[in-house]
Amino acid sequence: MNVSDIQDVIETTLGGKQGTELWEGEKKFGVVVKLPADERKDKESIKRILIETPTGARIRLSELATVSDDKSGKVNISRELGLRVAAIGIFIDGRDMGSLVKEMQEKIGKLSMPAGYFVTYAANLKIRNAR
Repeated sequence: MNVSDIQDVIETTLGGKQGTELWEGEKKFGVVVKLPADERKDKESIKRILIETPTGARIRLSELATVSDDKSGKVNISRELGLRVAAIGIFIDGRDMGSLVKEMQEKIGKLSMPAGYFVTYAANLKIRNAR
C-alpha cells in the first residue's frame, strides 16, 4: 500500500474533492465528493472508509491505520505581512471590476466584523485577522 494513496482517500472523504463537473446550460459547477457531515465527525464512520489495494480489493481504513481523536497535527495558516489571511477569489463574468467592487463594498460594509478583522480589495477579496 502506498501511504499517499491512503492519504488521498482520507482527504477526499473528509475534506472533499471535485469528482466531476455538472453543466446547467452555459454554467459549469464542480461536483464534490465527500462523506456526509455527520459521518465526517464520527470516528466509527471514518474507520469504515474503504481503501482500494493494488490488487483491487477494498479494506477498511481501521485495518491500515489507528483512527483517534488526537487533535495534534499539521495546520496550514496563510499569512501576509505577519497577519492571518483568508482570501476569497472572485471570477468576474460579464461585469466590469469597478462596479463589482463597488457592489461588494456596499454589501460587505453592512456586515459587522469582529474586532481585529478587516477587508481589503485587490485582484481578489481578502479578509484579515489582525491578531
